[in-house]
This record gives sequence, C-alpha cells and structure tokens, in this order.
Amino acid sequence: MLIVSKKEELIDVIASFREEENQSVGFVPTMGFLHAGHGSLITKSLSENGLTVCDIFVNPLQFNERSDFENYPQNIDKDSQYLKSLGCDILYLPEHKDLYPENHIPLQYNFGLLETIMEGSNRPGHFQGVAEVVRILFEIVKPDKAYFGEKDFQQLKVIEMLVRQFEFPIQIVSCSLIREPDGLAMSSRNARLSRLEREAAPFIYHQLLWCNKNFKTYGPLQLKNIIEENFKENPIFNLEYIEFADSETLLPVSCWKDSKSVRAFVVARMGKVRLIDNIILF
Repeated sequence: MLIVSKKEELIDVIASFREEENQSVGFVPTMGFLHAGHGSLITKSLSENGLTVCDIFVNPLQFNERSDFENYPQNIDKDSQYLKSLGCDILYLPEHKDLYPENHIPLQYNFGLLETIMEGSNRPGHFQGVAEVVRILFEIVKPDKAYFGEKDFQQLKVIEMLVRQFEFPIQIVSCSLIREPDGLAMSSRNARLSRLEREAAPFIYHQLLWCNKNFKTYGPLQLKNIIEENFKENPIFNLEYIEFADSETLLPVSCWKDSKSVRAFVVARMGKVRLIDNIILF
C-alpha cells in the first residue's frame, strides 16, 4: 500500500494509473480510527474498481464542539495496518495545510432544507464543513465512485446534492450500516464510551427495532412519544431527537401514507459522546 501525504504526489500517482490502466478509481474518505464499517466500504470499492484510495483527515470545519474535535480518537499506525490487510491501494494522509492553505476561505453551500432539519438544525454549520472537505478531496482524487455509509444518512444526502450542484462525474455509492454483534452502530466515537455506557448503548438500536415492529400500530407522533418516554426512563441517555422522515427528502412525516419510504432516526448523548443511528421502516 502506498502512503501519500502531499496532494501533488497523489494527483500524479492517480494520473499515471489512469494512463496505464483502463479501470475506475474508487475513493473512501474517512476521519480515521477505522473499524469494520469503514472496512466494508474499502472492500466494496476494491471489488468495483482498479484502484482504491482512502484518506484519513480529522476535519476541523465539521465539528461544532472544540472538545469533540480535540478528543476524536486517532491511531494512524493501526489504521494503516488495517487498510494494508484489506488490500487498499493508496492511503492519503494530508496535513491541514495540504487541504486548507493559509488564508483559505471556505465556499458557502446551499443544501436547502437538509440544513434546517435533524442534524442540520442540531449541528449548525456541520454540513458546510463536511461539504468543504469532501469537495476539495473530490477535486484532488477525481474518483469515479465514492463510498459513504448509511449511518450518517443525512450526510449521504448532502454529498449527493453536492455532486449534483458541482456536476462532479462521480457515482456516490451508498453502503449499508454495519453493527456490532449487540446491535450498536459501529462508530469511531464508540471508543470514548465508558464500560457502563458501552453496555447500555445498544438500547438505541432496540428502540429503533421496536419502531420497525410497531409502526403499523401507531402513527408517527404516537410512536415518537413512546420512544421519548422510553428514553426518559433510561437516564444514562440524553435524547436529542427521534424523527421519522421520508427516505429521499428527509422531511418529517406526520402520516405514514404520505411517504413511499420512511426511516427512523435517533440521536442521543451518553456523557460527552454523541451517538447517531437510523433504520428503515418501510
């Protein structure tokens, strides 16, 4: 596996590959502290492309809380070995100045309602930061396909809109959420949970499963009230929101028949760790 730290070198390597091989380039952007969820994206890219590039960069622009950025778990050596074991072709490890030169002024993006609902309203500016780093990475790597997990489902929709707005010739590949054996959605932030918190965390998934099994019995508002009460009875959690939204537009639904497909979204805090999860209802 080739490890590259300068964008100029990465651009040259990819250009050489394209000249020599008539094959596509796959890209998996990450912030590191990799787990099997990331691994599934790499594996899928490897199966569909002649060259797979993964980057690791903890992007400061997408963090709403300085402490969350400063405490984001990192282990580059372990990540490198993991990517090598999977067969990843290139690991891009940019320094801050490689993506954001001095006096860099981020673009302003318009994602409409996606920035006013769920994660958009709870993390102001978050998607602006995500879009900025992804746009820059896309312009450097110029992949044919880019892979994103469905755990961050709203982010996935933002990236799809970004690609349309900038007319990037990139296929965004949506990949299924990967879970721990007890159901907890895999996340790098899980490493920050205490033992007690980690044991309790699958409660989030259990609530989503309950929604999946009972949505035909209750309307969206009734179901939301039930889940909110369940979280109140489990004080180790601080529920930020539960929402039922159209799978395509992500607009909240007030009646099941108003949408062809609905997902349930939950965000809850355990101590200083913010956990997100979702599940498709129909």
